[in-house]
Amino acid sequence: MGKRKSNFNGPAQKEALRGQQALEELWRQTGKPVCKLSLSNQPTTLFDSRMGGVPYCPHDGALPMGKNGEPLRLIAQINFAQMPPMYPFPDSGMLQLFLPDHDPLRGYRGMECWAEQQNWKVIYYPHLDSTVTEEEVAAKLTIGPVKVAKEGEVSLHSNILLNDIVYKLHFGGAKQEGTLGTEGITLSDYRFQTQFQAVYQKLFPGEGPIEFCPKRPEVRPKPMDWIWADEIWKKLRRKAYAKYPKLGGFPTFTKSDPRTVLPEVTEDQCPWDTILLQVDSLFLDVNNPLCGYSPLTFGPDGIATFFIREEDLLRQDFSRVGYYWTDDSDHESFQDYYGPDYQPSERHKLFP
Repeated sequence: MGKRKSNFNGPAQKEALRGQQALEELWRQTGKPVCKLSLSNQPTTLFDSRMGGVPYCPHDGALPMGKNGEPLRLIAQINFAQMPPMYPFPDSGMLQLFLPDHDPLRGYRGMECWAEQQNWKVIYYPHLDSTVTEEEVAAKLTIGPVKVAKEGEVSLHSNILLNDIVYKLHFGGAKQEGTLGTEGITLSDYRFQTQFQAVYQKLFPGEGPIEFCPKRPEVRPKPMDWIWADEIWKKLRRKAYAKYPKLGGFPTFTKSDPRTVLPEVTEDQCPWDTILLQVDSLFLDVNNPLCGYSPLTFGPDGIATFFIREEDLLRQDFSRVGYYWTDDSDHESFQDYYGPDYQPSERHKLFP
C-alpha cells in the first residue's frame, strides 16, 4: 500500500494555507527587533550580564529595598555594552531588576499597582565604576544566599532563584549568541486577531472572515480535510505563541493580555509597547539547545513581563515600568495568597 499523502484540495486545508500566508504578511508588517536570551554556567564578574548573584552597586550606592524595608533579590542584570545594538535600547549602562525573595506573588499586586515599583525595583546605571569590587557590594547585602548548607543538608532559601546562585546571561538563542532577530505580533497580543483578520481580508477579498485557529464542531468521524487543516493551524499557533526569554519583540501571556484594562490603551494603540524583559521558567543553554536551566519560577507555565514605553526607554527613564506575571492556576487559587480581605476592583483584578 502506498504512503497516504495529504490532498490539499479540501476547503478547510485551503483556508489554513491562506491563513499561513496572512500570518506571514502580518509578521512582515509588524516585525520589530527582538533579542532572545540564553544562559550558561560560565564564570561571571560583577559587571557581566547575569541572573542572580551579587548586583553591581557603586561605592556610594545602596541596594534596593521593598515597600516595608524587606531586601530584594537580583533576578537579572543586563550590561547593554555586552548586548548587540538594538533600537530603542541603550548601548551602554547597566539595567537591574529585583524581586522580593519570599513573596508568593513575586511582588505583583494587580494591574492598578503594576508600575509603582513598591515591592519590586528596576535600577539603571548609565555609567559603571570599574573600581567597585564584588566583595565590597557583597558586604552591603542583607539577604542570604539562595541555598544554605547546614549539617550536610542543603535547604532552599529563595522562592525566586531555584538552582545555582548565578548564571551568565547571553544575548541570542542557543547557538546564536550575539545575533538579533525580528518578531511579528504574537498571538497573545490583544490586537492580534483584529490585525490578522484585516490582513486576511486584504489578501483574499473574495473570502469570508476567518478566525486564527478556528474552532470546529464536534463531529465523529472527523473529516480528513479538517484533520490536515488543523495540523497546519497547530504549527502556526506554536509559532505565533513565541514563548521564550527575550528583550524587545511582542509579549506572550499564559492568559489574556493584561494591558487591556489600562485606561490609556485603545483598540489599536498601546503606549506600553516595548518589552524591557520577559522571562519564564526555562532558559536554553547558549551552546546546547537540548540543555536548559530553570533559575526562576512563576508557577505552572508562568511568564513574567516588564513593559516600558519606547519614549521612556529612549530617554533612559526607567521610573515608569509595568510588571505583570501570571501562570496557569485559576483566579481563586491565585487570590488565596491575599487572604479574604483583599478585594480588587473589577477593572484591576489580578487576572484581566
